[in-house]
Amino acid sequence: MATYYIDPSAASDGTGTFASPYNDWSPVTGNIAAYTTAGNTYLGKEGTTWTSGTGNLNLAAANLTFGTYDATTGDQISDGNRRTTLDFSACTATRCIRGDATTDNLVIDSLHIIGSNTTDIINTTSGQSGLTVRNCKLIGTGANATSKNEGIYHLGGGPVYILNNDISKTNSGIWVQPDTGDTVSTEVSLINNNRIHDLAGTTAGDGDGIFIGTIGSFNIDHDYKFFISGNYITGYQENAIDILQNEIICENNDIGAGDGTNGVSGINVGVSGDYGSNNIIRNNYIHDITLPANTAKAPLRNRGGINNKYYNNIISNVSNGTATVGLFNYTSGESGSWSMYNNSIIDCQCEYLIRMTTTGTITGEFYNNIITGCTVDTNRFYLNDTDAVLAYGNNCFQTGLPGDSSALGTLTDAGDNITGDPKLNSDHTLQASSPCIGAGTAPLSEMDHDGKYRKTLSNDIGAKWFDAHEDSTVERLLASGGTS
Repeated sequence: MATYYIDPSAASDGTGTFASPYNDWSPVTGNIAAYTTAGNTYLGKEGTTWTSGTGNLNLAAANLTFGTYDATTGDQISDGNRRTTLDFSACTATRCIRGDATTDNLVIDSLHIIGSNTTDIINTTSGQSGLTVRNCKLIGTGANATSKNEGIYHLGGGPVYILNNDISKTNSGIWVQPDTGDTVSTEVSLINNNRIHDLAGTTAGDGDGIFIGTIGSFNIDHDYKFFISGNYITGYQENAIDILQNEIICENNDIGAGDGTNGVSGINVGVSGDYGSNNIIRNNYIHDITLPANTAKAPLRNRGGINNKYYNNIISNVSNGTATVGLFNYTSGESGSWSMYNNSIIDCQCEYLIRMTTTGTITGEFYNNIITGCTVDTNRFYLNDTDAVLAYGNNCFQTGLPGDSSALGTLTDAGDNITGDPKLNSDHTLQASSPCIGAGTAPLSEMDHDGKYRKTLSNDIGAKWFDAHEDSTVERLLASGGTS
């Protein structure tokens, strides 16, 4: 194992040391050896730019690390504000940086990488396991209708750590799609705190901010160890987040406006069959989205899969025009359930509030939700199949919502619903006079949208609870019979 240094402004006869760095990242055009020795580290000088020409970097060894070094000390930098630049804008290969099946535990840290419109920027192939990409800035050069052209395209297994990156102008931002035999279920995997924006996908099925799927007809169960958390996503062309695997936690993401012409969804879960089941979608903020006239798109969309839970989400200022779709759109051919608890739906426009279309027996639960300031054009609840079953209770509905259409399904009013003004503050918290305080049933989580705990044992309606407390011991003390 060795560390090699690259400075594009250095002399061409460098030996790769800090004192005498290489001046070229390419084994083809420079003095650096092929990336075939396991455990090596390759660092570019902070603030410099290397231009690849038409070639790319092919990696073929495990435990490789790529990053940036401090020009004064030679120390490796792990900082999203301090990077070296690799410019692949003239690259004609299909990937800028490609890891083959041997490149397990690949680490790419604090690089600024400019791609071309014919390539994925970072790509790993089937059979590879373990990828870390952090503190990087990845910029594509526009759409390509015939190529995936992703920022990060990972076909291997886990664990996966994609953290604190800025990704733009690629077809999709992050595409994790293990092949048959690969698994990411045995380790914690994180796609956290990335900024994904101004994507360029132009074809249907492309242009997701974050896509988690599989190749072939097999499912991956993650045992709730795979987190998609804290990402900011806007300017996506298809779905901001698309989840086609099982037992994933998708939380605390900020999803703004998309730019897609093929139809955009905020968070899509599942596809035909039971792909995308048993997932938790919580504490997300979905806002300021205008959906095109596409029946398949919604801010929250359960396209397939079963037993998914949606709670503590805020959906604000979303419009889907004349599309015959709900703010929550459920379709599935499998038998199972779904539940929506403690969501706040504010200032939205839609054809239906909830739309269920299913060929399997599906039982939905809709409890503790706030609906206020919305324009619902046709029905509050629309059950489009005889196998659709929906129970609702302890919600706060605005006045003037249209009636329900449940002639084909079974709709049950479980009672304790409120009609009127929920009395929200501008930050969507409950005012002291809100009728939603203490009017809910037991929530699915002991924390609200902001990650705060109940200060009393009352169950509030909505995503943000009244007088919530940051210290979990308060609720636990009350639950055990103590006093605050």
